[in-house]
Amino acid sequence: LHGGGGTARGMVTLTKGRFNELADAHRFLVAYPQGLEESWNDDRDDPISYAQENEIDDVGFLSALIERLAREYRADPERVFATGMSNGGFMSLRISREMTDRVRAVAPVCATIPQAARDAYLEAPPISILLLNGTSDPLVPYNGGFVQVLGRKRGAITSTDATIEVFRKRNGAWADALYSELPDANPGDGTRVVKYEYVNAATGHKVVLLKVEGGGHAWPGGWPYLSERLIGRTSMDINACDVIWEFFRSLER
Repeated sequence: LHGGGGTARGMVTLTKGRFNELADAHRFLVAYPQGLEESWNDDRDDPISYAQENEIDDVGFLSALIERLAREYRADPERVFATGMSNGGFMSLRISREMTDRVRAVAPVCATIPQAARDAYLEAPPISILLLNGTSDPLVPYNGGFVQVLGRKRGAITSTDATIEVFRKRNGAWADALYSELPDANPGDGTRVVKYEYVNAATGHKVVLLKVEGGGHAWPGGWPYLSERLIGRTSMDINACDVIWEFFRSLER
């Protein structure tokens, strides 16, 4: 799912076509939905979002899309996963709350739970999640507050840590985190990636955080779509497409 002001085609560019390569190599379908007026009706109280202002039924749209992909392209309706960037990441989170009967796991990038919907997320059924956020994101603050774009507030959000705690509670993933530091594959990008993984051994539900220290509002391993001054650093230590695919695939084992 593309970000606010983005497009389905732009998501292919942002990810450098990597999901397409993975889909060909591993024989899965990848779909790039397009939100109306380049927006998604996520759970934020965003005063200038077309989708929110017009109460667009994006949950209904994505549900219908899954049905169509199953009907026309023989997609397995029991093995559906969702990911997205920024506005698309927030929409992925909404999917995790309202579409647990259709989607097995989600992997939001640059997103956290909106403040206004926190209780609803706590009460939703369990679902595995990989959350990938940068600590120096100038648009979606890692520690919560308000999403801000060009000086305009675009909705109050919880912190990344609070979002992880909500999903740990939903999934019963109370065991201590498995912590690891990923290799600094590109020392010149000014970022490091650390991983926290929580697992409910009884159910298999996972809660994983990839914390991009020094990372900005960017798709790791992707195209730096704006200047570093505006969106911060793009980590090249990992490729988000690869780690998201590995996460989704791990739930099949």
